[in-house]
Amino acid sequence: MLTLAADIEVLARFGRALADPIRCRILLALRRAPAYPADLADTGDLPHQAVEPPGLPA
Repeated sequence: MLTLAADIEVLARFGRALADPIRCRILLALRRAPAYPADLADTGDLPHQAVEPPGLPA
């Protein structure tokens, strides 16, 4: 079982993730089915830069 401090940290991180509209769109897309970053960007909803890991060519 997590401690109260760990629970609070998990909830805070989750809240930050949901505060970003692009991250919300990624989470909603992944809820339907697994996808590669390029597939998420190719749907037209997300720019490639938003879903590609930093440091890798697009």
